[in-house]
Amino acid sequence: MTKNARILRAVLSLSAAVAASTSTPAVAGEHSYHKGNSWQIVLKTPDPFGDKAFCGFRSTAWSGKSVAIEYTLIGIDKIVPRLRLTKQNWNLPAGQTTNVSIGTEWAGDIQFVSKVVNGDELYGEIPEDFADDGGGFKVTTILGTAISTNKPAPLVITFQGNEPPWLVPVMTYTEAIALGTGFDTCISTLTGLGPSLFKAPQASSTSPFAQPSREGVGTAAQVPANPSAMLQNPAPKSAAANAASTSPWTFEQRQEDWGDTCFVEAEQGDVKVGFMGAPGKDFVAFVENGNFDGTVRASWWVDDKAAQVSNGHPEDYFGWHGFYEISPQILDEGKNGKKLEIADLDGKTIAISLADAARPFSQFQACFNKAAPKTENASNYPAAKQTPPNREGCVLEVDGAKAIDGACYWGPYSSETGSFVMEANGYFAIIEIDKNAADGWWNDTPGATHAHTRLGEMKRDGKCWKGESVRVCADAK
Repeated sequence: MTKNARILRAVLSLSAAVAASTSTPAVAGEHSYHKGNSWQIVLKTPDPFGDKAFCGFRSTAWSGKSVAIEYTLIGIDKIVPRLRLTKQNWNLPAGQTTNVSIGTEWAGDIQFVSKVVNGDELYGEIPEDFADDGGGFKVTTILGTAISTNKPAPLVITFQGNEPPWLVPVMTYTEAIALGTGFDTCISTLTGLGPSLFKAPQASSTSPFAQPSREGVGTAAQVPANPSAMLQNPAPKSAAANAASTSPWTFEQRQEDWGDTCFVEAEQGDVKVGFMGAPGKDFVAFVENGNFDGTVRASWWVDDKAAQVSNGHPEDYFGWHGFYEISPQILDEGKNGKKLEIADLDGKTIAISLADAARPFSQFQACFNKAAPKTENASNYPAAKQTPPNREGCVLEVDGAKAIDGACYWGPYSSETGSFVMEANGYFAIIEIDKNAADGWWNDTPGATHAHTRLGEMKRDGKCWKGESVRVCADAK
């Protein structure tokens, strides 16, 4: 699996594996893997008219028009994204070309040079000089934000002429999962068609065991143009991304507000990457000086293993971005791996060598997997300074137990509209609000000065915010 395929599947938050025995359509036509209210996934197999095979994201939101992003098989191991737009009674001028862009608010946009196929249809390709991988990474990033299980953004299609923008509506969590699973299966089937549709490359006339020709001595090897292809060969990286750190990973156990805490980390220049955890507390991946701005969504993976995706939040206490949705399983993968990579939605990649990671990773696991203390005495912790209460009827309820129930201090947190902090009884919680959704953290132990435990995602419920195991209320009266 290539890097671009891993990132798309991770951004879609897939958990289902592709079935091992995927059937390959034997005849020309279309096969639908999922059809929802906003999108469907279709596999198009070749037909006698010369159309190429593709896996397509096709809109279903409108009856008289549609947009499709088609991952088209153009070689035995080469897939590129292309754009198809149709609209009834469009009356397009035959043979003409125009520029059409697709994008989302979070991921930016990319332009296709689109040609009139018939009076109702445009077919677009990404300009050759846009990117070495045919623009595949950028298209994947855009689709990843439009087809997401966490705060998806509408896909916007904009035109050069006076055609108004098209906005594909966002979807439900369930539909996003189904689309991701359908795309997984579709791509597996599409790549299986390669050997039957394209000739295998001829045997090479050169070999690392053959005698070098005199003509080639002292000359640089010729590098073919466009050496990468979307979903099949990884896109070329910048020199900074390719230069994986040779700095050894180090393990350390330190005393924090909440008790003994385990750290394993490595540095690459000014960037520090690592993992933190304490027995009975959250496992946290972190990046320090990663040039991230505000909340960032990123994929983490080891070598060719499945990527994990998580939101990263800036933390003033440590000065890093903390990622709370990464599984500790990544440590098992890393002990036998070669390289850890982290990539955000803009394609910015951090690569860290895992050459010396096995021993410090094992030390971290032994530390983190210790049994949590049965009880925690508040007197063991420095008392966090409490702000005088300014509100009655406050509630902070976690796993059925009310840490705050009554008067508390309630105030704004950061510049985000509606985000707040509440504190009382030695506890405090930070709730970050984005429109109708919220996420939160709290200090978990009375007197601890850092909100190190995640409360999770919440939805508004009257005067409260509620999640699976948490309830936070401004005025419970």
